Amino acid sequence: MMKRVSSAVLISAALLVLPPSPSQAESMPIGLFNVGATGLYCYQAPCPWRGIRLANDRGRPLWSGETLPAMNAKAGDRQAIAGAWDKHDCVTVQGAFDGRTLTVRQVLGTCR
Repeated sequence: MMKRVSSAVLISAALLVLPPSPSQAESMPIGLFNVGATGLYCYQAPCPWRGIRLANDRGRPLWSGETLPAMNAKAGDRQAIAGAWDKHDCVTVQGAFDGRTLTVRQVLGTCR
């Protein structure tokens, strides 16, 4: 026997998996993020070797993984970030991060 699921439940579930709309992304707090090498080294995987962290925070990254997360950025900024990522370097960006998508306003340069 199948149970009927209300449309409100389906809409609520869909909202949980959709990336932020441009207006939502613009309303997220803007900050400085280091993207790429985290400076953390481990003896075995999994290890947050590369990730995204607040620029002034040396603690555990906000996000880490082997590939870049979803990103909203201009083509040149996207290339600079991907290039640093691939070389295990790090760049500081101004933007917002919602835990899944990095929204980049601009790349500021190499991490310090």
